Amino acid sequence: FTSYLVRVYSWQIFLSDAGIINVVLGWLGLGPFNLLNTVVATMLGYVTLGFPLVVLLQLFSLIFVDRTLIEAAHNMRCGRLRTVFAVVIPSARVGLVIAALFSFILCFGDFVSPIYLGGGDPTTLSILITDTTKSGQQWPRAAVIALTMIATLMVVAFLAVRFAYKGRTK
Repeated sequence: FTSYLVRVYSWQIFLSDAGIINVVLGWLGLGPFNLLNTVVATMLGYVTLGFPLVVLLQLFSLIFVDRTLIEAAHNMRCGRLRTVFAVVIPSARVGLVIAALFSFILCFGDFVSPIYLGGGDPTTLSILITDTTKSGQQWPRAAVIALTMIATLMVVAFLAVRFAYKGRTK
């Protein structure tokens, strides 16, 4: 329940060269690793941003899976893994896709993780917008980048919703 910015700064403490992870690795005899300003650090920031929302959406999606279908699969001698792939995932498909879509939307527009954890490299579209507006006040270029982002998000959202509700009659 903390602020996203506070969580990102906490990851900086964990991932820095003299951070908690490298200190523990030093105790184990492993050398310090460059963890901050990497793509992995950016991905950790994205997970920190999207994971709570995805967990909540999945919880609500899995609550409404019909338990009689699971029991029927077990009665027909389906194993647990096959039941998950044949019954649970198709039943929770809408929740899975919507959770992935919301996570994608949040991470696509995020510039905090790529700047503070990834060091701004590789450049994302949101970083490009902030850099374009800060250096030289190139508002038309920033507007084109923003419209490209909006168009991309709209296409992805429509395709994801279409896939989520494909074949549903209710």
